[in-house]
Amino acid sequence: MRKMAIGLVLLAFLPASVAAQSGRTLVDSNIESGGFGGFATKFTSMQGDFAVLLGGRAGWIINRTLVLGGGGYGVVSDLWTDVYDQYNRPGKLQMGYGGFDMEVLLRSDDLVHLTLQGLIGGGGVTYRFDPVHPTSWDAVFVAEPGVNLELNVTHFMRVSVGGSYRFVQDVDLVGVTNQDLSNWAGTLLFKFGVFGRPAPRTGKGHID
Repeated sequence: MRKMAIGLVLLAFLPASVAAQSGRTLVDSNIESGGFGGFATKFTSMQGDFAVLLGGRAGWIINRTLVLGGGGYGVVSDLWTDVYDQYNRPGKLQMGYGGFDMEVLLRSDDLVHLTLQGLIGGGGVTYRFDPVHPTSWDAVFVAEPGVNLELNVTHFMRVSVGGSYRFVQDVDLVGVTNQDLSNWAGTLLFKFGVFGRPAPRTGKGHID
């Protein structure tokens, strides 16, 4: 619970980071809007086994500083539980989650810059003994704060790598606990969209 509380505090401080780094109010008469969609791969561990999740994010970019949007991810690795059916087949663990996603862009005009990101939402966890019918299913709460290093590849594409911690609570399945699904994750994300006006040229020698 202590780790989850720390994560929620980090999520709460994201808007304050915007004010601290921009010195302006978020909503004024000169709002600059952008937006993006992208796909992501997460590398993590669940139940002590390596796991890969695929998903995506989309968001509204405000003043090249704050992103409000959503994201979602699902496990694509084969993860086996210690729960068996009457035929001695282990249950295959499956999980998907998503929710509201907020991100603060720090000096987003720089070629390489940092971002502070947080997702809060929920998901579902199940395990199956055959390819068709889930044996048991449970809804869970998920919070995932993180930090990313982002590269401006072109005016319409950005790539970021980062790390996060996935807090999962309210798991109520035989053989699966909150700790089994909560862990650090590394993320590779590709963004495509309109990120705002390009930075002004500084002279003839400037390379855009």
